[in-house]
Amino acid sequence: KEHASDIDYPEPLKPAKYQYEPRIDPLTEGLKSVNEESERLQNELKEMHRKFDTLSSRIYSC
Repeated sequence: KEHASDIDYPEPLKPAKYQYEPRIDPLTEGLKSVNEESERLQNELKEMHRKFDTLSSRIYSC
């Protein structure tokens, strides 16, 4: 007669290591691209102000 200790028990399950899969979050990506565009436009605006100031100073210095 088999005793409980004679029965082959399957190996206990081992917890799998959690592997983080970076998923692209559309909201985060959208905000990132909006911020980059905003920064680009601000730089462009500063450059236009600088050029305008240069032209303006030439006109008024004549």
